[in-house]
Amino acid sequence: MEELISIDMIEPNPYQQRSEYDPLKIEALVSSIQEYGLRQKPTARYFGDRVQLAFRHQRFEAFK
Repeated sequence: MEELISIDMIEPNPYQQRSEYDPLKIEALVSSIQEYGLRQKPTARYFGDRVQLAFRHQRFEAFK
């Protein structure tokens, strides 16, 4: 089930292996999102009263 939530409620997964993002890849994703929309939505799960990313951290960074 998909649900729209405020971006302010989303936090990264502390166990995400990637701690840094390639700025060029993020910029390419920004361009892609602007042109085509967010085709692969970030996957998240509720963690208390917040939402924690499970997958698609780079897309989340680009979307922000």
